[in-house]
Amino acid sequence: MVCWKRDATRLGALLFGSLVLVCLVADRAAAQPVDMLDQLGSESRRMFYKMLEYLGDYDELEDDGPQEREEKVGSLPLQTSNRVEAAAAGGRDEQCKLPPRRGVCRALLPRYRYDPAQQDCIEFKFGGCDGNANNFMSYKQCMEACKGV
Repeated sequence: MVCWKRDATRLGALLFGSLVLVCLVADRAAAQPVDMLDQLGSESRRMFYKMLEYLGDYDELEDDGPQEREEKVGSLPLQTSNRVEAAAAGGRDEQCKLPPRRGVCRALLPRYRYDPAQQDCIEFKFGGCDGNANNFMSYKQCMEACKGV
């Protein structure tokens, strides 16, 4: 009886392995890559090109001249919601005393903010948009801007 169970287990493992092998070797010609740009409507495509232009990567994708590019993109207004708010007129002290603001977007960008109570810069995750001026790319930049506040 024990021998039969061991053989059944081996047979099950062999069948499972064969099934996995068949799935892996299946006709790969049927699997075609999807070009997401083809799936976008004209309005979404224009926004996509504007976003690439804003990020500075557009020229790497297309060799069109600026006039052809503008015809493709249209005159869509450039969104600037990912900009960080400037500090109030109070300058450095006001900037460093601003409360933490992660923003409403969902990116998890590592940034630093100054905490006046601890008199130190603390890492936080910035969402990518709608932040404030107490938002620095590195600990060093944060301390240079806010040390002693």
